[in-house]
Amino acid sequence: MNKKRHSVKLHLYELEQHSFHIAVKGRWKNRTIHLIVDTGASRTCFDHDFFTQHDSDASIVENEADNVSITSSSFETNITTLTDLKIGKALIPEMQLVLLDMSHVNQAYKSLKLPSMQGILGSDFFVQHQATINFKTFKLNFWL
Repeated sequence: MNKKRHSVKLHLYELEQHSFHIAVKGRWKNRTIHLIVDTGASRTCFDHDFFTQHDSDASIVENEADNVSITSSSFETNITTLTDLKIGKALIPEMQLVLLDMSHVNQAYKSLKLPSMQGILGSDFFVQHQATINFKTFKLNFWL
């Protein structure tokens, strides 16, 4: 099957002077969502509460693998399958993702008057879809 190249606008959020997050907008369950783009995150994640509020029928299992982050080596997560995520015009019919508590991220974003983030687009997405970030054009490019 031939894959098509997609290009989506990135958004830059300044958290403090010389400290930034980049994010991409998407659509899921007829809602606009914001995903932090984080190639240092090994897996794509969604906020647990947000996901379960909007997909109560999803099968969710406990993640038995070790979770590692820069700030913590032990925290609980769950695994589920996300269906029908749109990024730009691209429809990703199905992808496995990690559910975790993102309330600390959203509290920080709220204090800075930034939009809440529903998830993190991790390096699994970048590898699977040969994604790249072009900082000159400020686009996320990927194949699907």
